[in-house]
Amino acid sequence: MRRILLQCAAISGLLLAALGLACSNAPGARTLAPAKTTAAAPSSDHARQKARQGSGAARQEEPSQAFDKPLAARLTDTAKTLAGMPVDNKSQFAAIEKAPAWLAHARFMKAGWERLEKDHLARIRLWSRAQLSTLGHSAVLYPFSGPDFLFANAFFPDGKDYLLIGLEPVGGVPDLRSLSGQNLQRELKWVDESLCGLLQISFFRTNDMKVGMAEEGVLPILLVFLARTDNAVLRVEDVGLDGQLVSPALPARAGAGTHRPKGVLITFLPKGETIPRRLYYFSVDLSDFSLKDKKEFTRFLKRFPEPTTYLKAASYLMYREKYSRIRSLVLSRSAALLQDDSGIPLKEFEPSRWNLRFYGSYDRPIALFKDRFQPELFAAYRKGGEAPLDFGVGYKHRVGEANLLLALAKPAREIQAPACPAARELMARGVYAQAAQAFQKEIQGGPAAYSIRIAVSCLPSSIAGALNAAEGHREFMLVPGRLDGQPCFQALWGLFPTRADALAALDELPGTFSMKDAPAVIRLEGKGPAA
Repeated sequence: MRRILLQCAAISGLLLAALGLACSNAPGARTLAPAKTTAAAPSSDHARQKARQGSGAARQEEPSQAFDKPLAARLTDTAKTLAGMPVDNKSQFAAIEKAPAWLAHARFMKAGWERLEKDHLARIRLWSRAQLSTLGHSAVLYPFSGPDFLFANAFFPDGKDYLLIGLEPVGGVPDLRSLSGQNLQRELKWVDESLCGLLQISFFRTNDMKVGMAEEGVLPILLVFLARTDNAVLRVEDVGLDGQLVSPALPARAGAGTHRPKGVLITFLPKGETIPRRLYYFSVDLSDFSLKDKKEFTRFLKRFPEPTTYLKAASYLMYREKYSRIRSLVLSRSAALLQDDSGIPLKEFEPSRWNLRFYGSYDRPIALFKDRFQPELFAAYRKGGEAPLDFGVGYKHRVGEANLLLALAKPAREIQAPACPAARELMARGVYAQAAQAFQKEIQGGPAAYSIRIAVSCLPSSIAGALNAAEGHREFMLVPGRLDGQPCFQALWGLFPTRADALAALDELPGTFSMKDAPAVIRLEGKGPAA
């Protein structure tokens, strides 16, 4: 055990040093130089059940009896063994628990888990019951999560579908029964090393995940968390980025490289319940450059209407424009969002769309992210009224330092493209100048502030081509425009209350528009300064 703890101390990494920490149980722990790491929802059970039944990703709820019992027993006992938890004496895994490597692993896990439970998880669950219990969080979306099912479940224990997204590969289910001696010790030691940072500071360090999980994948860690939260694992299935199954029920340990599927679906059953739940994990780069070629993935996420989104220790990535697509998807789709200050900047939450609640305290980011200080958030906390937190979470892991923002989406008003039958008749007859003026007048009198510009042209033939490509969709409109100083026409698609809504709709443009003329979100003329 001493050898494992020394290794844990060595890898507790540069961020632990930057935070002034070391693995506290590690003899001779050494400190290393810092390294950069990279909506009102339904409030009643009846309303929540109705929301689930109306989900675009309709849940095929199978009773637990419908699953392969021997397979489920093997998966559950694999999860317990990895988690350092005892299995039944009759289990095929019982012999492993006599091995010195597993006994050392179990002691390490017990000590670390008791500390994590006392300092973080138990307090979070109490806070969640008091502050979040009225949210109908049937689907929980967690971008930049890595394998952190644990905190998503602590904040949102009633989630029916959990959607985790990270860079780390999926990996496979290890066959622990085939391991002995040094091979078993190596597998369990890797689990200890991977969890050391989280057990100490409540989040995974990016550099640790790049090293260990790049080879082994996240699946073993997900199984640990499911076991430690009293869940039986019923089934593990590979899925593609569209959420569709691509392989048999039990992925083999075949390495975690790029040849492995990009997603996994774990069906699990909480203790004392009869209806299984689902945990998805996808290995996806969420930058704009990557997402623009993964429309099947964004379409899959949109099958879960109005999710509750959670963001923690997200490296402030969504402060950068290169992550604008995932930021816009979160802001336009979420019914509620819970985050620390590393998630989405406060200035992106438009007051017309969000009700905001502040918890804890905000001073400044940790030194590694000192350039991500938010004056707006600092001022919001200085106004008073924020509620205290008795736990730390994310980069601010100490009590009294953490901050959480709970954003609740206001009821959205349906904003349609203007009917404007006179303008549409003029457009159909090719009288584009008068049609554009009629649309412009109608739009200026309405509540929408944004649209998607799909083309600017002075040629009637080009406008006729765009109109033909629209195939009668009422979202298509013309308004006056200018090109090289000449009066022309702008072809627009849809009307939206916020820029985030318009950005999210870019992925839903008909194929004839989405690949030509670089569609762009614009603020409509006469709607005030750009947001």
